[in-house]
Amino acid sequence: MPEHNFPLHPAQQDVYMDQLLNIDSPQYGIGGYIVLKGNLNKEKFHEAVNSVPQVFDAFKMRFDLGAQDLLCHYDSDCDIAGLNELDFSEGKDPAGDAKEWMQGRFNTPFLLTKNNLPFEQFLLKITDQEHWFFGKYHHLITDGYGFIVYVQYIAGKYSALATGNELSFNYPQYREAALNANEYYHSASYQEDGKYWKDKIPVKPEKLLQKRYFSYTSEDKKGATYTLNLSEEQRNRLEAIQQISKAGLQQLTIAALLIYHGKISTSTEFILGVPIHKRGSRQLRNTVGMFSGILPFKGNYNKEQTLADFLKEISNTQRSDYRHQNYLIGDLSRDIKINSSEGYLCEVLVNYEPLDFELNFGEEIAANILRLANDDERNPLQLCWRDYGKQQALQLQVQFLYEYFTEHEIELLARRVLFIIQQFPDKLDQCIDSINILPAQEREQLLVAFNATAADYAKEKSIVDLFEVQAAETPNATAIVFEEAQLTYKELNERSNQVARYLQKQG
Repeated sequence: MPEHNFPLHPAQQDVYMDQLLNIDSPQYGIGGYIVLKGNLNKEKFHEAVNSVPQVFDAFKMRFDLGAQDLLCHYDSDCDIAGLNELDFSEGKDPAGDAKEWMQGRFNTPFLLTKNNLPFEQFLLKITDQEHWFFGKYHHLITDGYGFIVYVQYIAGKYSALATGNELSFNYPQYREAALNANEYYHSASYQEDGKYWKDKIPVKPEKLLQKRYFSYTSEDKKGATYTLNLSEEQRNRLEAIQQISKAGLQQLTIAALLIYHGKISTSTEFILGVPIHKRGSRQLRNTVGMFSGILPFKGNYNKEQTLADFLKEISNTQRSDYRHQNYLIGDLSRDIKINSSEGYLCEVLVNYEPLDFELNFGEEIAANILRLANDDERNPLQLCWRDYGKQQALQLQVQFLYEYFTEHEIELLARRVLFIIQQFPDKLDQCIDSINILPAQEREQLLVAFNATAADYAKEKSIVDLFEVQAAETPNATAIVFEEAQLTYKELNERSNQVARYLQKQG
């Protein structure tokens, strides 16, 4: 394989190191699938997909985690991307089977070596008139924004081939951007950006979330994704709220989370994470490659502050932060001595993905795109708005880890966030302490459950006797959880007996 190497783009470094530390994790697979309905010319579609490495040099990049050299290995002879085909049309549930297969691929980690591709692409047949173009790409070769640039190229290239139009497609090369970014990474400007963040977050923040569960589901999955599809009425209401409040959906969600955590905890200062594409020029916005990163957001909950001032403060903070967006969150984590075993600086992420772009495959093909996510998200919680425009429902996807949340708790959290935001138009001139965090129906259910204290039990037995019975019936069940420690009923019973014997000896 003829190759030459170049240093990783700074944005690739955190991904590379994290993948190296968690080599079996599929976390860094991104992509999704395009639903293609109509008379698909497979020959032209293969030709469009195969042309990709000739246009985007990111598809020539290879990586070798075994070498630990922090280099992109550039395969200069790679001219064809490759596209496999799978036929699901003969099954009883072609769409369901295809979705299950795709999710399985997303939950499978990439094997990163110089001889293995950091991407995979398939054309799935659902019916004679419906095909799905599935693509999974390692985050080292592209981010979400680059994925959009890429699929728009596929649509344009296929349309040109199918109609016989000889269009030329010219895009900036990622290798050039990586070399330029490395110059900045070793400059005084980078150190100045670092000073901004070290002054803002000088010490390791307190944990926002605590692990409360010590077992996964029966499938032994670490996490899952809950999706809330909003109705057209809910979407219209959110759009009206954005106009009234002069805040975007991401800012409204940040505000809702700060209010929520401010009211359920004693803390007043919180750090959230905001994924951003970090493409500050038109050239970068037309480049397929990895540029994105997580921008920390430090917010405060002051219950006396009006909502209008609160939203304005969030906007001003983000505007200031964006001027220093290229400092790596990995470097900041090392600056304040957060090691890999402690997790991430930002436990909770708030993302917004605009996916309301047109995919023009020509008059004979109707196309729409859907993003996919794996079930191995390592952040405890991520709220992501997926905006497909008017063609599909607005989605609030919540990715979470089972160590922190149950599926029911996540469903309640998603609806609470939406409920908090929906109050904003009537609360702009009021203090944020006036905002309720529980919908009326949930409050009523909690009150009923709280007051339903009657329970049958053996009244002739003492509390100690009842506990002994429970310990005998479920000796290995968790009885007590405190921070990172836990005791089973058997362990707790043994320790309580030890304390009892000691007290008896002491009279």
